[in-house]
Amino acid sequence: MKGLFKQVDITSIVFMRIVYGLLAFGELMGMYVYYHLTKDTFNPAAFHFTYYGLEWVKPLPEPFISMVFILGLIAALCVALGKFYRVACIVTGLILMYAFCMEETLYLNHGYLMTCLAFILAFFPMNRSFSLDVLKRPERRLTRVPVYYQFILAFLMGVVYFYGGIAKMNPDWIRAQPLLIWMEYKKNLFLIGPIIQKDIVAWVMSIGGLAFDLSAAFLLMFKRTRKLGMGLAISFHLINVLIFNIGAFPWLSLALSLMFFPSTLLPNFFHWLDRKVPIWARQRARYRNYFGTDQREMPISPRLNRQMRVCLILLVGFNLLMPLRHHLYTGNVNWTEEGHKFSWRMMLRNKSGVGSFVIKDESGEIIDTEDGREYLTKRQRFKMLGQPDMILQFAQFLGDKYEAEGHGQVSVHADIKVRLNGNSFQRFIDKEVDLRAVKWHPFQSQEWILPFEYDY
Repeated sequence: MKGLFKQVDITSIVFMRIVYGLLAFGELMGMYVYYHLTKDTFNPAAFHFTYYGLEWVKPLPEPFISMVFILGLIAALCVALGKFYRVACIVTGLILMYAFCMEETLYLNHGYLMTCLAFILAFFPMNRSFSLDVLKRPERRLTRVPVYYQFILAFLMGVVYFYGGIAKMNPDWIRAQPLLIWMEYKKNLFLIGPIIQKDIVAWVMSIGGLAFDLSAAFLLMFKRTRKLGMGLAISFHLINVLIFNIGAFPWLSLALSLMFFPSTLLPNFFHWLDRKVPIWARQRARYRNYFGTDQREMPISPRLNRQMRVCLILLVGFNLLMPLRHHLYTGNVNWTEEGHKFSWRMMLRNKSGVGSFVIKDESGEIIDTEDGREYLTKRQRFKMLGQPDMILQFAQFLGDKYEAEGHGQVSVHADIKVRLNGNSFQRFIDKEVDLRAVKWHPFQSQEWILPFEYDY
């Protein structure tokens, strides 16, 4: 661990600050314009799926929710510019978290990664060079910082890659599912559509994706294979950009992958640009004349040394254990969804569900059936039918609604069948169980989720 305290060039983590700030700005802008202004996803009068324990997180009415998003956009730009840096990181993280917690159906792995990074980066000295904070207070400028900051960024990306590969080691992925299904949906893509719908493409992407995810972190770790690893990463992520709409994740991943390289990579690249691009060289010269060329290392006290060792152990331990929690449950995680989120289980399942909820009175007589279309958006209903926690939330909402309408004590049963990765439709929820009487246990298997059986 002693080597992690070696002082190295600060340029790499400053580059990461700028990239992160710009990507967070784009993420928040997309959520504000598309989901809020266009789709009205955060309408406080509508039904919203929430995470258990965070039911109190609700959308604000206008104009307050727009003010929240605008504050987040300003904060993300401040991160990129290095202005009010620590506060800006925390504000960006809180607003990203708020946006995702308001509506569980918006969960994406890269949203989780960006939220975590915001709070982690708040403790990094990323504003101590090439920032508005340093422009105002030049005496705070640093040129060298401990390498553990770069190590943390590389480690986080390595975890995403490796656990993404481990998750792909399942029967469906090995038989190119769900890629075979998704490629059929992409047949109308410009130029590449007719090509990617061929079965061989899905098979190559399946085996290639598994091999890349399992090996990427190790290839990037070592000098002899690092360029190969980065070349494969660029190819992998650009293919995802062309075929799948996964937002900022490919660009964030590529920026984090660069953290595996020596801290001299970007300074050497900038020196090369000095020789090739005169305008760039003149601007760099002006910057050096203003701030000077003296080397300033980050002072590390024995107390900070001890604190960072503890923080590193906790950070590494949490990120290595969190993706493994699905082993606490029985059953196929792609079916039950227990332990699926926050575990880098990416693009592993294609689920489609059909069914409705049956509301019964105290005597067991059927009062009504509900399919959710009256209360849910198309996206919410599609997501709900494949996710037990959402089915439970909606069932309890229906029960409360019918009791409030004067039907007395009612029971709510889910009559739902789901198809996973091209297998046949199977009953998903035990329809004899009254979901109003069920409580969600975050670290116990839910017995009312029926087991999955492969067709082959």
